[in-house]
Amino acid sequence: MTDDKKRVKKQPTSARGSQQPLQPIEQHLADAFSRASVGLIISQSDGMVIHANDAFQALVGFDATDLVTKPFSATIHPNDLHLYEVHFSELLSGSAGSLVNQIRCLHKQGHWIWVKVNTTVLCKTEGKVQSLFSVIEEITKEVAMRDNQQKLLALVDNSLSFMAIADLDGRVTYINEAGQTLVGLEKSDLRTGKIVADFYSSENYRFIQEVAIPTLLSQGYWTGRVELKHFKTGESIPCQASGIRIDDPNTGKPLGRGFTMRDLRAELTAQETQRRLLTLVDNSVELMSILELDGTNSYINKAGITMLGFDNAQQVRETPISQLHAPEHFDLVAQEVLPSVMSKGHWSGEMLVRHLTTGEIFPVFNNTIRIDDPHNGQPIAIGAVMRDRRPELIAQRALEESELFSRNVFHYSPVAKVVFVGETMKIRMVNEKMLTLLGRDTTIIGKPFSEALPELLTMPIAQPLAQVFTTGETHYQPEVRIQLGDSEQPRWGYYDYIFKALHNTTGEVYGVIVTASEITSQVLARQKVEEAEEALQGAIELAQLGTWQMDIVTGIIDYSPRLRTWYGLSPDGPITREESMAAIRESDKAQLQEAIAKATAPGSTGLYDIEYTIEAGYTGQERILRAQGKAFFDEDGKACRFTGTVQDVTAQRHLQLALEQQVQQRTEELEAINNELAANNEELTAASEEVMLANQRLEEANFLLTRSNQNLEQFAYIASHDLQEPLRKVQQFGDLLIDRYGNQLGEGRAHLERMQLAASRMSQLIKDLLAFSRISTKPASTDPVSLNHIIERVLDSLAVSIEETDAHIVIEKLPGVPGDALQLEQLFQNLLSNALKFSRTKQTDGSQRPQIVVRTQQVQASQLPPFLKSTRFAETYQCIEVVDNGIGFDEKYTDRIFQVFQRLHGKDEFAGTGIGLAICQKVVTNHGGVITAKSRPGQGATFSVYLPI
Repeated sequence: MTDDKKRVKKQPTSARGSQQPLQPIEQHLADAFSRASVGLIISQSDGMVIHANDAFQALVGFDATDLVTKPFSATIHPNDLHLYEVHFSELLSGSAGSLVNQIRCLHKQGHWIWVKVNTTVLCKTEGKVQSLFSVIEEITKEVAMRDNQQKLLALVDNSLSFMAIADLDGRVTYINEAGQTLVGLEKSDLRTGKIVADFYSSENYRFIQEVAIPTLLSQGYWTGRVELKHFKTGESIPCQASGIRIDDPNTGKPLGRGFTMRDLRAELTAQETQRRLLTLVDNSVELMSILELDGTNSYINKAGITMLGFDNAQQVRETPISQLHAPEHFDLVAQEVLPSVMSKGHWSGEMLVRHLTTGEIFPVFNNTIRIDDPHNGQPIAIGAVMRDRRPELIAQRALEESELFSRNVFHYSPVAKVVFVGETMKIRMVNEKMLTLLGRDTTIIGKPFSEALPELLTMPIAQPLAQVFTTGETHYQPEVRIQLGDSEQPRWGYYDYIFKALHNTTGEVYGVIVTASEITSQVLARQKVEEAEEALQGAIELAQLGTWQMDIVTGIIDYSPRLRTWYGLSPDGPITREESMAAIRESDKAQLQEAIAKATAPGSTGLYDIEYTIEAGYTGQERILRAQGKAFFDEDGKACRFTGTVQDVTAQRHLQLALEQQVQQRTEELEAINNELAANNEELTAASEEVMLANQRLEEANFLLTRSNQNLEQFAYIASHDLQEPLRKVQQFGDLLIDRYGNQLGEGRAHLERMQLAASRMSQLIKDLLAFSRISTKPASTDPVSLNHIIERVLDSLAVSIEETDAHIVIEKLPGVPGDALQLEQLFQNLLSNALKFSRTKQTDGSQRPQIVVRTQQVQASQLPPFLKSTRFAETYQCIEVVDNGIGFDEKYTDRIFQVFQRLHGKDEFAGTGIGLAICQKVVTNHGGVITAKSRPGQGATFSVYLPI
C-alpha cells in the first residue's frame, strides 16, 4: 500500500491537502470509512473528490492521488453522465433528499463497470451544500444478469407461442402477449388474477392435474398435447405443451412451473404447411439469433446452428460474426447493417453468409431488429431472423424453367391457342398454329379482338368470349363452322373451341385463353358416314327389313323395332336366346340353330341365309321370314359378332302358292275340256275323214296345250306363241265343221260350239298370260312419257266400245312421267276397258250412261295411304285416278282383284280372264309406284295409280 493510501486510512486526505484534527470518535469513523467493504467517497459540491476509501479505489483501480485531482463525474460513462448530472443538480438544489443512480464508471484498466451510487448531503453551511457523502456498490454482475433477463423477456414477449408461468398453487403469474391473444385474454383480465384451471375445461384440467403437473414436479419437465379454452368463445384450442419445473437457484426447491404452448390448429388442418411455420424460437426453420452489443452471438437456434455449420452452442458464443461472412461480404454487415439497426432499430435485406464447415457462401434474407431495454429504452442486443434463400432460388429457377416450358408448350403446341386480356379482349399471346389458322402474323399481338379479327365478330366466337370473361366459367363449343381468310379467298372449316378464364392471384378474371382444334376432316367424314347410315336406313325402311345383331361372346342380342314387333317382343330391353327362339315354329328351330352353328363355325364363310316361320300364337299373325346375315371372327378365328337383316316374305310366298294353285286349276279345266273334246271326237269319227283329221289335229293341239300347262306350273313364261297357232287351227276347223256339217251333227253341234267358246277363252287367257309374263320379265325404261299421248292412243283403240256403251269420258290435262310407253299404255288400256266393261248398261235392273273421269294431282310421300308401300323411294308422286260410275265392288276384295286369275263375277256375266288388273299392278310396280282402288257396290269405283316423279 502506498504512503498516500496509508494516510487516507489514518486520516482523511483533503483535496487541498489541508489536515484537520480529529476527535477520537471521528478517528473511529475514519477507520470505518477506510475499511468499509463498499466504496465510500466524500466530495465537494462541485463534485471534486475529497476522500475515497480503499474499497472505492480497488473498485475503480485508481488510487487516492488520482481521484482527488478530478471530479467523480469524470469516471462516469458519457451515456450515463447527463442523467447523473440532472439528479446531482436536484440534490444540490434541495429538491431531492438523496441521489440514487445506476451508472457505468471507468476502470483504470479501460473497461466499464456498473455501480450503484447512493449520495446524500453531508454538510451544509448557510443553506449551501458544502460536502456530499456517496456509497458506491459494484453491480456489474447484477446488471449483466438483468440485461440477460431483459433480452430473454423480450424474446419471450415477442414469441409467437403461448408462454406462461404459474406458482405451485396454480396462480398464473405471467403470460406473454401471444398467450393472451391465443386464449382471448385482455390485459385487464389479468389484474383480477387467473388460475391454471381457468385455462381448461373441467375434463381437460383433470388430465393436467392428474398427469401433467405430477410428472413435471417429479421429473422436472413434461411435454404433451393439451386443449386450452378460449375465454370469450369457449373454443377448444389444441396445443403442444412443454412444461418445466422452476427451482430456486440457491436452495433447489421448486418455486413454480413454466409452460410454452404451440397452437396446433393450423398444423392439424395443414400438416405440410404447419411444419414450415415458426413455433418456438428454437424449433424455427429459419435462423434466429441474438447478437450482443459487443459483437458476440449469445444465442442461435437449431435451424441457425445447422444452417451455418456450428457444432454446439459454445462454438456459437466463441465465433466472431466476421467468420460467418467472407471478408468482402462482412463490410456490408459492419458498414450498413449494424449501423442501420442501431440508429433506426431495424434492417432488412439480402446478404451472403458462409458455412463454417464447408465454406459454402450462400444468400439469406435477413430481418434484423434492435432489442431495447423496456425500462430505459437503451439497446441491449440485436435480434436477427435469417431465411435461407437457396430453396427459394432453386424454386425460382424451377418456376422460370416451368414458365419457359409453358411458353414453349403454348407457342409450339399442335393446337391453336390465343390469349385475350382485358375488357377489350386485347391479344397478348398467340401461337404459330393459331396465326396460321387465322391467316395473320404477329402484328395482331397487342390489338383488340374487334380490330385484329373483325371478320370473327359475326361468328359464334365473340359472344362466348365475352361471356367467359364476365362469368369466369369455362365454355366448350364443339364443331363450330367458321369462315376464315379474306372475302376473296374465304375458307370454311369446323373447329372445337374451348374458352377458359384466366384468373390473377386474387381470383379475378383478367383474360381468356382460347384453344381451337380443327376437326374439319373428322366432321366431313362423320357427315358422310351419317349420310350413308341414313341412306342405309332409308333402304332398310323402303325394303321393310328388320335388322338384328348378336354379341356371341356376351350373348347379348338386339332386334330393330320392326323385328321386335314381328317376334312379339317388348319395344326395349335385352333379348335372351330363349326369347329369340320362342316364337319360331317348332319344326324350323333345328334347321335355324344348325344354320347359325354353321355360319359361326371357325373357318366358315360366316354367311347365313335361312327361311322360317313365326307362329301366330305369339304375334297374332303368322309370318314367313327370310333371314340373312354374316358372322365376324376375332384374331383367333372365333366368331365374336353376328349381324344381319330379316325380310317378311309372307305375301310373296302366299302369292306364289296362289299362282301355282290357279295354274293347277286352269290345267285341270283344260284337261276336262280335252276329255270332252276327245269324247266329241269319238262321236264325230263316223261322220267323215275330215272330222277325224280335225280330231287328230285337236289331239295334237291338246298335246301342245298339255305341255304348255306343264310350263305354266314353273311360273315363268307360261304362255308362248306355240300355243296360239294350234288354237287358231282348232277354231278354224271348228268353224269349218259347223259351216259344212252343222246340220248333220245334231247334238254334236252344241258340243262343238262349247269347244269353240272354250278355245276362244283359252286364246284370250294365253294372250293375257303372255302380256303378263312380258311385263314381269321386262323392266320398265325411264324415258319421258306423255300420258296425254298414251290416253289418246288408248281411247282410239277403245273407240268401238265407247261408242257401243255411249260412254262419256272426261280427261284432265295429264303430265309427263318417266317410264315405259308400251307398259303404261297397257296399264290405262286395262283400267279404261274395265271401266267400260263393268258399266251399268248391261244390267237388267236399269242402265245408266257410263261416266268416266281421268284426273291427276301431285302428292308428297307422306300423303300416300299408309297401307301402300312403294318399291322406289321418292319425295313426290303423280297420282292418276280413273273414276267410273259402274257397278262397283265390295272393298274387302280390294287386294284380291289385283291377283292373277281372280274374278268377282262369273265368266258368263262379264267376259275376261282375271289377269287385266294383275297386269296393271305389275306395270305400276315396275315403275316403282303403287296402285289401289276404292269402291262400293253400285256406286262406281276409283282406281288410284301413284307413280314416282
